[in-house]
Amino acid sequence: MRRSGFSMRALSWWLLCCLNLLGCASGEAGVRGDGASASQSRQVPLGASMVVRHALQAEEAGAPGVFLPAELLEWQQWSTKALENAGWSLYFVELESTDELAPATARRPPRRGGRGGLTGRPQTPLLNPRPTREELEARRRQVEDIRAVQWARERYFQALQEAKARYPQHHGYQDHHFIPIFLGGPRNGVTYRLPAAYHQAITQEFRRLWKYGQGRTPETEELQRILIEVYSKYPIPQLIGITL
Repeated sequence: MRRSGFSMRALSWWLLCCLNLLGCASGEAGVRGDGASASQSRQVPLGASMVVRHALQAEEAGAPGVFLPAELLEWQQWSTKALENAGWSLYFVELESTDELAPATARRPPRRGGRGGLTGRPQTPLLNPRPTREELEARRRQVEDIRAVQWARERYFQALQEAKARYPQHHGYQDHHFIPIFLGGPRNGVTYRLPAAYHQAITQEFRRLWKYGQGRTPETEELQRILIEVYSKYPIPQLIGITL
């Protein structure tokens, strides 16, 4: 009996060590080799989309927000500062539903920090506490995010039907480079599986905005403008919670 008890304690200790090692490995996985976080010190949850919004231009185009992959922050030629200097706000939205038929739900990653704990005697919570200014602002932003997701989903299905009617000979699916190679995007860059007709429509839109044979690729600011313009018309389904 003593020998059995010792074996169980030893086994428990060994399992605890393994779990600690796995925890350390998973914590290091989110850090790039140069020591910087994958999101440039921003907390980006798994499955999050980077959203850009411009008050005036977005209203004119009818799109409340343009969804981009968070991986763009790791691309050397991407400039968040240039985007913000041009009047675009940038934040992250984590989609909680991946079912294309489910209602759009979105939440922003929780912000760390804040005031410390209260001192003194704890107060009895109110039955109907009045929301704080921060809570009201968070609710307003959440409504805006849900509206942006719903608009993008409606736009995707509309654009998909238009693409199928325009390119009836394109069937099946194709892999699409989010940043086209002819615009300077890396060959091993982020790709998405898209319906072939939808992929063809996106390709033609890129060619319309940047002609082949120019002998150069667009500068950072120009490329960002092209990406925002194209994906405001043709949202990537995976970035708005639709799986294919």
